[in-house]
Amino acid sequence: MIILEGLAWLAACVWVGAAVRAIRTRSANQSHLGEESPQAPSGNRVALIVPARNEEGVIEQCIKSVVQQEIPGLNVWVLDDGSDDQTGVILERLASQHEGLAIVNGGDEALPGGWLGKPWACQRAAKAAIQQRPDLEWLLFVDADVQLQPQAVGAAVQEAMAHDVDLLSGLGNLELKSFWERVFQPVVAGLILAGNDLSKINEHQWKPGESPLANGQFLLFRRSAWESIGGHQAVQNDVLDDVGLAKAVVSAGLKYRIVYMPSLFSVRMYETLSDIWSGWSKNLFAGLGYSWSRLFWVQWLVVSLVLLPLALVLAGTVADVPVRLWGVALVATSAMFWVRAYLDYVFKQDLRFVVTLPLGSVMLVLLLLNSAIQTRWGRRSWKGRVIESTTSGPRATL
Repeated sequence: MIILEGLAWLAACVWVGAAVRAIRTRSANQSHLGEESPQAPSGNRVALIVPARNEEGVIEQCIKSVVQQEIPGLNVWVLDDGSDDQTGVILERLASQHEGLAIVNGGDEALPGGWLGKPWACQRAAKAAIQQRPDLEWLLFVDADVQLQPQAVGAAVQEAMAHDVDLLSGLGNLELKSFWERVFQPVVAGLILAGNDLSKINEHQWKPGESPLANGQFLLFRRSAWESIGGHQAVQNDVLDDVGLAKAVVSAGLKYRIVYMPSLFSVRMYETLSDIWSGWSKNLFAGLGYSWSRLFWVQWLVVSLVLLPLALVLAGTVADVPVRLWGVALVATSAMFWVRAYLDYVFKQDLRFVVTLPLGSVMLVLLLLNSAIQTRWGRRSWKGRVIESTTSGPRATL
């Protein structure tokens, strides 16, 4: 009973503290769309690069948002990375309609040894852009499921220039439509943000080897910085290529910054439960540095801080639970749901799904374990490519 009460007090303190922190840091590191920043360069000094493999469901919306950018003369390169769906057909049609949209045929040959698909696609597309436009100053890498607002590219370049950074990454608006998206995505997003305080990240003095947070959906590089780290070759076999690129940047003594950009872009990562399960199974264990001790620590925290207080509250309605224990658990549970509701309100998500937090937390515990098992001993696939498991991390084979 003493242990349960101690855990309940721990959960109550953590969630009350999280509530206070959420209120204090609501506006921290928000992008102001380049207000009071230097004039951004014309678009002919910026290359926007989109790697695309089997993206027929999203690629048209992405490219339409790209070609509607307000920055004049923007150069756009899309690498069709051996798609076997209608991605290539859609891209050819769009290229015939929009001048300045270049399609790079990535072919369908096997990946070079030691490369994963996305880094290899980004490397080739960026090289093609630089070869065609040697005067490029900026490289913006955007995922195929991203939709940009018209001012996005110009505002991002202004932000990077205002803070004199070599890599600017952004967190956009997360679009959630299906039931399982609304159940799980806020939970994993909360886990990521809980371990990365944006109010402190941009002020941190990074040391070589440290891993700052970055978001591969939106990575704006100073071209010279990208080349100085070897481009995406620096993360050629890294599932978390975005974090790896940020790590390479700070390890090279270059400047890095990450901000919230909900007014600049939106993204819908996964649509179905199967997509959610496959996508996060690929990434979660890698995000923990392939560490079993970190895995079990995070699982213990989720069980202790989320599921245990709720279980104690529910048990108190049907069984004889000490009043003080039940009261502390109630405080923890109330604060927990309040934090979820507050964040859903701030990020404009459906408040009706606040009550699904326990279900999403159970999913997280299971997905963390599945990610570790699949990474070490299973065979994972993504976008039609198999990622073999090794003792040192993933290796793409197709």
